[in-house]
Amino acid sequence: MDDLVDYYQTVVRPVLEYASMLAQCGTPVCLEDIQCRALQIIVGCCVLCIQSLADRQSELRRTLFKQIVNNELHSLHYLLPAECDTQLIS
Repeated sequence: MDDLVDYYQTVVRPVLEYASMLAQCGTPVCLEDIQCRALQIIVGCCVLCIQSLADRQSELRRTLFKQIVNNELHSLHYLLPAECDTQLIS
């Protein structure tokens, strides 16, 4: 069973993660249903120690944002607004 869960996490899950990025404006709940159904087929239940797609997507976005902010050489860093002096704002 662990082999099937590993297979799911390395082959199926990345496709759902990619689709969840595309469906950000749509219905991510549907993708969670797909993940739940896949887990039911693989292990017989939907509840497992696998992070939900929504949580995983939030984590990936936070990680990417931190990389952009902390690395001035990041290709997207130039899109960030310039830092402002907080002492000037009263």
